[in-house]
Amino acid sequence: MCQLISGVAVLSGDAVKVFTLPGSDSHLAIRAAHNIRDDDGVGTRQTPVEYSPGSTLTEFDDWVFRFDDLRPAWWTDAMTDDAQRQLIRAFRARFEKNGHYGGSLDLQGTGITALPDGLTVGGSLDLQGCTGITALPDGLTVGGSLDLWGCTGITEIPQSAQISDDIYR
Repeated sequence: MCQLISGVAVLSGDAVKVFTLPGSDSHLAIRAAHNIRDDDGVGTRQTPVEYSPGSTLTEFDDWVFRFDDLRPAWWTDAMTDDAQRQLIRAFRARFEKNGHYGGSLDLQGTGITALPDGLTVGGSLDLQGCTGITALPDGLTVGGSLDLWGCTGITEIPQSAQISDDIYR
């Protein structure tokens, strides 16, 4: 489904290397940028993986790791731990620079309950179905559209918010 944050894990020996792409969580785009074959042919062991937030963007204790498809037979629990660490590093590289998140931020259907004040999203912000959010942060800036479809707790957009494109409710 290509949610925050997505990558393609490639088996290398007994470990995995997770490839990501700044500004995009599309598995197709990640594969193309890193020349990863989209099959399990001879010499290729790969799988799309995702790491989605629990209640916050900055605390990783309740984030959820998942496979975009089925867990491959060759995957181990140690690989899960390593893949999570790699995805957290990739997320921090995108996000923790002055609260700016490069690219679009897809939080659709996550358990997120709050966004940090001053959040800047370079592309679109998708909060579709995030029923735990009751307010948008002060100083929110979105470089694309803001999707609030199904966010029943959000009743207003802060005056300090800057949304470059449409707002969907």
